[in-house]
Amino acid sequence: MREYNHGVRLGRLVVALVTIGSALGITGPVAAATPTGPEIIHPCPHREDPRTAIGPRAPRVPRVRTRDRVDAAGTLTGFDVRIGRRATFRLGPTGFVDGPFGGAAVIGERGHEDTRLSLLDLWRGCVLRTLTVRGLVYGSHLDADGGLHVSLVEPGSRRELGVWRVDPDAPERPRLEVPPPAGPMATARPRTGGIAWDGGPVGRWCSLDRCEVHRPGSRLPSVLAEPDAGTEAPAVVSARPVPEVSVPRWPREADLSYRWHTTETPPPWMRAAINAGAADVDQTSRSRTPTFRYDAGAPDTVRYTTSMPGSCATSIACASYVVGDSWTVRFRPHGSDLRWGVLHWCQADDHDGCFDVERVMIHELGHIVGLDHPETAGFSLRPFDTVMQQLAPSRPKPGSRLQAFGPCDVATLQERYDVPAPGTSISDCNDVATTLGLIASSTSVPRATRVTLVAELRIPDRDTYGRLGGNALANRTVQLWRRPLGATGAGWTVYTMRTGDSPGTYLLTVQPSISYEFQAVFAAPGSEGLRSSTSPIVTIRVTDGCGITSCANGTEDPME
Repeated sequence: MREYNHGVRLGRLVVALVTIGSALGITGPVAAATPTGPEIIHPCPHREDPRTAIGPRAPRVPRVRTRDRVDAAGTLTGFDVRIGRRATFRLGPTGFVDGPFGGAAVIGERGHEDTRLSLLDLWRGCVLRTLTVRGLVYGSHLDADGGLHVSLVEPGSRRELGVWRVDPDAPERPRLEVPPPAGPMATARPRTGGIAWDGGPVGRWCSLDRCEVHRPGSRLPSVLAEPDAGTEAPAVVSARPVPEVSVPRWPREADLSYRWHTTETPPPWMRAAINAGAADVDQTSRSRTPTFRYDAGAPDTVRYTTSMPGSCATSIACASYVVGDSWTVRFRPHGSDLRWGVLHWCQADDHDGCFDVERVMIHELGHIVGLDHPETAGFSLRPFDTVMQQLAPSRPKPGSRLQAFGPCDVATLQERYDVPAPGTSISDCNDVATTLGLIASSTSVPRATRVTLVAELRIPDRDTYGRLGGNALANRTVQLWRRPLGATGAGWTVYTMRTGDSPGTYLLTVQPSISYEFQAVFAAPGSEGLRSSTSPIVTIRVTDGCGITSCANGTEDPME
């Protein structure tokens, strides 16, 4: 059982409506025998002005609690609803509760062609109005003047119809307030959407690669994100790491174990995929992120529930956490009704349009360790760049089977948590400078004296690179270029340096018979997000040398 106590957050362009699937999870009792439908609640004694219910009033607004009903196969079958201590009833899987709005709430259930709504006075525990709205309602709002605003979707096609104002006394004559999105956004699967409230109704819709905000009277929407490129896997990943969440980091390599929630337990077919997703995080982050594993005695939980925080009101899954304290991942049940259609998890029903639990688990754990959606920073990434898109792709869309962090996820995690070893490759979605130093064991020697040249390859110690700053770079290819001193017109002879004893060091030894100039060179590999660098020139002078040519039959001195 959970308490429904989420209110509208004014002045922000977020979906401020909480449906039954996004009620907050606070436990409470429920009646053993639950009557069916909100029609069991008696009408209010007289048609009180809805503003009286919505405006300020004492005592405290009664709490609305909801509980999912899930069958043995893990499919959502409906909801049990309790309002304070006065009324308990059932809704089917398309039911919802929006509010409270002051002392009022909206309870509804979508049918095949229309939606039946009940406006409730929560203080008196009675129905102010009952009405039927043509179309499918996915989000509603009662304003301070008693006006009812609904976000509508067309039955069958699931096309967006915009935000409408409905007169409770004349629901057959609704008025369009916010126009719907046009083009592919109107029918995108999946998509999110609904009503935000910013002094008036605002429509906000998001698809896989675009978010739009529509306001009353505006002819063009505000576009929050556009894709960088096409939808196919890129040959070269653009250097654009995903954004970070501006919260403290968990300790590096912290053990963040989890268990199944006691009453909201994922079904067996989902648990194996969740555990596989946790293992994928550990295996593909290429960084010192926290590790995730199942432990029946762990304090943190994975839940199977429609109870979602307000920011996840229309999400298929959601992560919530307090760094250093606790975290939770929620999965919405199989069969949940969303504005674009019915939710299917591939592990339960593998067909086109389903979502992969393992991929979604990686996405949610990405949030736990500090990754955000690219769209929040105003850009999109291609499907194989990241698993952190705001909306997960459904099968068979590109990226829907990606069961690993993408290179642009890894780029951010490496800066946030560091790499596990100096030889770990730096994600090719990043663009990291390098520095290359070169020293010689001696710079003035008699002929045939052994001189060792040591190069050191590092990432600059700059705040730009987070915890990567200052790191040694081991197991790369560093060349040593050599030419006789004074032979500025001659080309360089190139040698490959061998790995030194300390991480990031590379060395070669020479027994010079003439004076030489040396320079170390690191050529950026195409498989990493590192820049090329060269060292300053180091000169080794031979005090009794032979001049420009060597003393050994005109051949150059060997390098070891």
